[in-house]
Amino acid sequence: MNRLEATVAVLNTPEALIGEGLAYLGERMVVPDDQMPSLLLELYGRGGLDIVSDAAAARDAADKQVRIQRALASLRGVNANAAFMLHADGSSRDDVTAYLQRYLLTTPEKAVQRFASLEDPILRAQYVAGSEGERLLRRWFELGPLTEHVDRFGRLLREQLTPGSISTELSSTSYGQPGW
Repeated sequence: MNRLEATVAVLNTPEALIGEGLAYLGERMVVPDDQMPSLLLELYGRGGLDIVSDAAAARDAADKQVRIQRALASLRGVNANAAFMLHADGSSRDDVTAYLQRYLLTTPEKAVQRFASLEDPILRAQYVAGSEGERLLRRWFELGPLTEHVDRFGRLLREQLTPGSISTELSSTSYGQPGW
């Protein structure tokens, strides 16, 4: 490829939106949800965890871990929303921390810590880029059947796609948008 410029990640750019979104979706591309518990079971064994001696308990733990990870992933947008509340809407510290505490189901202390990360220009950019990039790429992956997802993932790694080019593909398709 010989694209030295592609080795530098610059925040607040269209490329950051694609890169962060791809990072969030990458796990699902490599290991689909229905295969993740089996992978976790294998990792438990390779890691020498005691739980592998009880196959039913190990399977239950793996299934729960997958559900927890998906639930946490569904909350990623909360951080981006809080960043918009703070920086675009001008919401107060108290309002933003109350929002974080309510929707992340966390303690007041953890909400204050998260608020501090929203004040950091780098972290807040990553929250927004990751959340919005994931939304954009998820819709783009869903343009066609599951068999095309791997090809789309490969295009993201090989081609210099931008949010604009992906949006153009989204608007020019006649496919529906199934849930993922």
